[in-house]
Amino acid sequence: MSFSSFFSKLEQKASGSSSHPQPQQYPPPDPQYDAYPQSQPPFQSYQGPAYNQNQFPNGGNQPAPSNYYNQPTYNPTQYTPSPSYAAQQQHQQQQHHRPATKSLLLSYSSVGTATSAKDPDTNQQLYIATYPKYDGWTGKPKSGLDRELHVGDKKGQILGGWKNSEITGKPSMCIGEPKNGAQFQKLKSSSIGTKMGFVSPHNGREYGWGKGDEKFAFRLVDVESGEVVATFDPDKSSSSMSKLGKLEMQLIGGEDWIAAVLITIVILVDKKAGDEIGKKVLKAVLSG
Repeated sequence: MSFSSFFSKLEQKASGSSSHPQPQQYPPPDPQYDAYPQSQPPFQSYQGPAYNQNQFPNGGNQPAPSNYYNQPTYNPTQYTPSPSYAAQQQHQQQQHHRPATKSLLLSYSSVGTATSAKDPDTNQQLYIATYPKYDGWTGKPKSGLDRELHVGDKKGQILGGWKNSEITGKPSMCIGEPKNGAQFQKLKSSSIGTKMGFVSPHNGREYGWGKGDEKFAFRLVDVESGEVVATFDPDKSSSSMSKLGKLEMQLIGGEDWIAAVLITIVILVDKKAGDEIGKKVLKAVLSG
């Protein structure tokens, strides 16, 4: 080894350097930068208190401690709607559950032998109550009824009708085809003193016709509840003697219900008209 190389190694040893490369030194990290970690650890174990099922109200059906819920106690009176709003909601519910209605204009036919029920908007004849055809051999009605209620015209389907008793003269209502399982029931004053009562073939409830607010007006009520389910208001025009009035009914049932309402109101109107004519004839006879 030469003197110069020996002296060079001695100088490196004295200065603490080495022939091996040293790792690169970086400045110390900024504390402010370390305050915002760049990523979350993948998993952190729960370090809270151990689970105790008794601290929950559903655990073993134990009651919750008084300080478990921090929400204020609900006071129902605080959220009660105003009376006007409650009345409005009740009215809307009644409107929603109220049955649909059907209106019919009643009038005598041109020959006076039938009562027609027409649609008030289209003037189309929907039903007609007329006298039946008679058997030439027996001289009796072919259907066995004194009056028949047809759909549309006289050739339409028979919905029912009525037959007057040969002894008392009081009518019995028929619902359906007389020769095809029809239902008969005697019409009488109902339990609340109305002029004519019947039991609905649809729901078995009793209904009765009573006087309306004016002359020749009638109201059909549910005997049990007192609810008005149909009205008949007489025609006030004097231009035509054939016009009887307007019938408006709730559609509680189907065709059997419509038939029962129509049959009974036609009987009442005919009887009322007959009584008025009888009074006028009697008055004319007495005055003459």
